[in-house]
Formats: sequence, structure tokens, C-alpha cells
Amino acid sequence: MKSLILNEEWFARFKTYAIQHGKEHDESFTAQNDMERFVLGDKNPTMLMVDDEEQEILGVASLIYHSYFLRGKRSRLRLFHSQKTSPHWKQCYETLTAFVKEELRKSQLDHAFLFIPLKETETLRFFESLDFQVERYALYMERSTQNTKPYSFPQKMHLKDFSIGKDEQTWLELRNTAFANLTGNDTPLSQEELIKFINGKDYIDGGMKILYDEDQPVGLFCLSEADDEEAGNRMSEIGPIAVKEGYRHQKLGRNLLRAGLATAKEKGYTKVGLSVDTQNINAKTLYTDEDFQELLSFVCLRIK
Repeated sequence: MKSLILNEEWFARFKTYAIQHGKEHDESFTAQNDMERFVLGDKNPTMLMVDDEEQEILGVASLIYHSYFLRGKRSRLRLFHSQKTSPHWKQCYETLTAFVKEELRKSQLDHAFLFIPLKETETLRFFESLDFQVERYALYMERSTQNTKPYSFPQKMHLKDFSIGKDEQTWLELRNTAFANLTGNDTPLSQEELIKFINGKDYIDGGMKILYDEDQPVGLFCLSEADDEEAGNRMSEIGPIAVKEGYRHQKLGRNLLRAGLATAKEKGYTKVGLSVDTQNINAKTLYTDEDFQELLSFVCLRIK
């Protein structure tokens, strides 16, 4: 078994491996579309474990050095995986762990993180033996856009479509203030990152809306495009949903969620998904009340 840094020779095989095995843990960044956009270089440091004959990939550690993560002094693990069919899979993971720790040290980052399904108990126990620690727990939930409930806001409040070139600062202030104390989302979003999303493939025209109390912005929601392998479905995701402090506990979040579902239905989406940290009890309760079904439970692990 050998280790090597990802290069052009192994690039195609690496992408195939990531698409095939990423879904075993968390395919947030290893779907077909994600891997088509993957670029070799310093922003995606990646180590491969290969067999002695250099014919097969046995394991991968691939980090994401995205500006949002870096500002929080952390990195996201795109893929941290070894094939358990190999008799050396534990040794493979140990070598990959050493690579991750060295990359964090060189880049002066605090930690790297990844998500693992809670049902993968054997993997979780082994990762903890490699110095991974539990940071938080999260759920992925979905519901159909059929039978959406009506939404309403107080008389002086109204929803407006996000206006590109005008509303960026308003959006950032609402979003960053609302999530300032929520682990995993507490790093402020920058204007550059917001613009990149708007110009990207996941942006939905008319899917970003701001709630105003007369001329005061007090809430928002965002719909984005999502991949779905199930034929006949158009899938979107909703998030963030944010309500300004001082306007909470007035059912504005519930009605922003309903407005988001109605918007998704109007635009032809048949399902809407979202992720929520289990520590955010109010949000989880709201989504359950609004007929979202829990599909997957994850644990977020970090390593320093």
C-alpha cells in the first residue's frame, strides 16, 4: 500500500471513487456535479492510498479550503474514506488522518470536520479512536410541496423578492446576525460568497425573499436548486430562514417557511429538503409541525 498526492494521472479515478463512495458517509460535496467542478490545486488538498501495483485506490482524504470555512479557521472534509474490503483499511485511515493533521498544521487551521450517518456505528467508533470528536448532531428532512398551508403576515409586513445589486447588505446583516451563535453557521457570510451563490447553478430566480415591516427588513428565506436522483422529482432546498431578534416568537419563521414552500410549488418543485442542527430545538419542532419528515441523522465530527 502506498500514499500519493492527487495528480493528473489519478484524477479521473479519484473522481470516480468519490462519486461511488462519498454517499456511504456524506455526499454533500461528492455528487456528479460537484466532482465535475473539482479543480486540482491548493484549494483541494487530497491524498490517495493505492495498492502496491498502483492500480486501485484504497482510500482518500480530501479537504476543502473554501473561503467561508477558512475564515472560521477550519476546513471541510470532502471525503475521508477507506475501503473496508482491503485488509489494510485501518492502517489506511491512520495514514490519511496523519495527512489531514499535517495539512491543518501547515495551514494554521483549528480543525477539519465531516458528517457521518448515525447508523454507521462501527465507523463512528473507529473515527473516535483516530482523535475525531463529536461537535454536534444534525438532521436532514424533506416534504412534498403538495398540500402546502397558507401563509400570512401582519398587515404592515410584506415579502419582496431579493434585488440583485441592491439587497446584498440587507441580506447579509439579517443572515449573519441571526446565525451568530449557531455552531457550524456562526462564521459570517461575505458579500463575495453571496454573489458567488447568486451567480451559481443552485440559485433560483425569485427564490430569495426578504420580509419587511414597513421599510424595516425583519426576515428572509432562500430556496436553492438540489440534485435528486429519483425520476420525476424536481428538488429544492430551503435555508437559511432567518428572523430578526425582537420579531421572534410571532410565528414569522413559520410563515416564512410556508411562503418558501408555496414559492417552490409555484416554480414547479415537487419536494423541498432542509438540514437542521438538533441543538436548534425550536426549528426542529417547527419543521416537524409543518410535515417535514426526518430522513437521515448525522453526527458532525471534528479533528484537530
